[in-house]
Amino acid sequence: MIGASDAIDALIPVRAEAGTVPEMVRTLAITDAASFQAGRAVLRRITTLRTTIAARFAPHVTRAVDAHRARLADRRRLDTPLAEAEATLKQHLAAFTIAEDQRRAQAARHQTVAAEETRTARLWAEVEALEAAGAQDVAADLVADLVSGSTPAVVVLPAPVTAPGLERRVLWRDDVTDAAQIPRDYLTVDHAKRGGVVRALKGAVAIPGVRMWGRPDDRGARAVA
Repeated sequence: MIGASDAIDALIPVRAEAGTVPEMVRTLAITDAASFQAGRAVLRRITTLRTTIAARFAPHVTRAVDAHRARLADRRRLDTPLAEAEATLKQHLAAFTIAEDQRRAQAARHQTVAAEETRTARLWAEVEALEAAGAQDVAADLVADLVSGSTPAVVVLPAPVTAPGLERRVLWRDDVTDAAQIPRDYLTVDHAKRGGVVRALKGAVAIPGVRMWGRPDDRGARAVA
């Protein structure tokens, strides 16, 4: 078997000759039969050199490719179980974060409702105390403020549960509630409908913002029955 050093030694004259061929071709002018034959001879030599280079390098390239494939296969054998374990664990973590966020949000809503109920009970207790003390006007004002100023309690949601390697996307959607209020920047012209009307009515209709005209068919006249 030819070793790597033997292959390198065998390519020394090839390297030297291959380095001179490009300049030879640049200076070779094909002007007559003799120069044509010379060009053919150079072409045959180029083909021979390329065949020799391909043959010399083929075993080394094959070994390198085989080694590369073996390393990739080895890496896959090591990495695939880890990748699958990572994906499974991320699914479990993601499922927990969703359930935990829902639980914490529900708890936050309950706490807010409870706090609002406690506040309302405290205010009503103050009203009863004021009425018992004979401060009817102050009690009435407090009741009016309590009734008129009642607004839905703002629920402060806790921060979402996170874990390394997990990413939570926010999906935004939109829907048209009133097409008449949409700015022109977000509207598109229905070219198919407009063109169909123009071709069908042949200019017998006026469309605001649209100019219509007719021109002869560039394909020329044609016979009709």
